[in-house]
Amino acid sequence: MSNHEPNYIQSFAPITIGNFSVGFDVLGLAVRPVEGEPLGDLVSIYETEDFSFEVTGDHAQDVPNDENNLACLAFKQVKSLYEKTHEAKAPIHLELKKNLPVGSGLGSSAATIIAALLAANHYFDDMLSLKEMLVMASELEAVYSGSPCMDNVAPCLTGGFQLMTQSKELPIVPVPFPQHWKMVLFFNGSEVLTESARAILPAQVTMETAINHAKNLAVFIQALNLGADDLAAEHLYDLLAAPHRETLIPHFSLFRDYARSQGAIATGISGSGPTVFAVCKDKEAAELIAQYAEKRIINDSGFALICEIDELGAHLQGMEDSWDEEDAD
Repeated sequence: MSNHEPNYIQSFAPITIGNFSVGFDVLGLAVRPVEGEPLGDLVSIYETEDFSFEVTGDHAQDVPNDENNLACLAFKQVKSLYEKTHEAKAPIHLELKKNLPVGSGLGSSAATIIAALLAANHYFDDMLSLKEMLVMASELEAVYSGSPCMDNVAPCLTGGFQLMTQSKELPIVPVPFPQHWKMVLFFNGSEVLTESARAILPAQVTMETAINHAKNLAVFIQALNLGADDLAAEHLYDLLAAPHRETLIPHFSLFRDYARSQGAIATGISGSGPTVFAVCKDKEAAELIAQYAEKRIINDSGFALICEIDELGAHLQGMEDSWDEEDAD
């Protein structure tokens, strides 16, 4: 069906880097390729006689093609809430175009959830606030990850660089991010499940590690607020997760060493891995690192991309649909 048909809605949700190095479980960044098409999941809705669902796209075979799919679960949650206070709407056909590899550390499940929630929310008269969508999305993340978490769904929905809080009234706070920083994302084509990456982490850390982690996170955020990019980069490394998860991602150490040799200011594991990333001050260094990574892709699913911050985040295709402060009320 053409997207000029009545009652047709299509939404897009981008890739994200969760656990942004020093920000384990608390920092997430929405990114987009510097060149070419945006990368993310698409959800389409249009009215029909009976409810139906289908999955298309390069990674359709990797997710359920039934009502256990996260897109279906998200749509039905919004539908259920709507029908508590409104008359039921017409049945719809729901389509997920699954462009992101599963278990890649690129926020694949978050992109599906957010694209579906955004489309469903628009179909059901934009009934949900930003806060409500964030809470619902984080709970849906727990379906496969095991625990509610916002560090992928928040930047996916709002765009930009987001800091998770403990406040119910203000669950996320935007953080400035250097526009000139480029991220080389390297997904070699393997898979690391979030449950495995969680299981390998220690239950406790030493007081010294806790203090140094707190110092890194605090200085990193404050330096970004002050525009002190070099000071921020100096503190952009992970003491909590990466040292343990490296064993699940054997290509990380080689990538890290090469990236540093080419001037990368930081490296890290995206989400739970296996995608790894390097932060560069200029595109020239990023291109050299991306070329190195491309030679180490193991199957057709893998890729190396040079990305930048995505300030827009999830949006309805062909429509202006950005979140602002009023949406959070």
